[in-house]
Amino acid sequence: MIIRNLDISECARLAEIDPSFETSQIYQVTKSKPAEPYIERVECDSVQFVMPPIFGSTSPSAALRYEDEFDRYDLFLVAEEDDRIIGAVCSTPLTQEASYPPGCVVMPREYLLAAFAVDREKRGQKVGAALLDRVKDHCKEIGCSFISLWAGFDYVPAVDFYISQGFEISGWLEPPGCRFDQCRIYLTWHP
Repeated sequence: MIIRNLDISECARLAEIDPSFETSQIYQVTKSKPAEPYIERVECDSVQFVMPPIFGSTSPSAALRYEDEFDRYDLFLVAEEDDRIIGAVCSTPLTQEASYPPGCVVMPREYLLAAFAVDREKRGQKVGAALLDRVKDHCKEIGCSFISLWAGFDYVPAVDFYISQGFEISGWLEPPGCRFDQCRIYLTWHP
């Protein structure tokens, strides 16, 4: 396996990654005490199939959106094995000058892990750890103080992976009246 920079002409190849997974658990916000809500894992009634909408997972042409967004990222890496892309990550430092949705707070020297996936057949083979190690090294090299990312409430296996790599759950977003698939867990890693 090699880790290398993705060339903009290769964005369509991101569709080679199958980011789907199954989970029998989800996260939910528990409000046992109104002033102290917290997030917890709960069992589902059945196994859930989850297809994160990244890297062309919804259709091969969807991977081409990364051509349009390519310049947003200062780091866009792929893991490749036998001439097949088996993992990818794109990330960027957040800046006060960029425009973000209303209410969004950007912390000084925050580095955003915008999208990350490892092909389902290659999980457990250290592909994700190798990609994240490169992102962590880059974060330190450019002087960012921490890496942040958002994960869905149903992304329990992904959250477990991030925690195994030193990330911590730092918060969550559960907008009033939102659908479950719009709720997000905020994770951070500090060097």
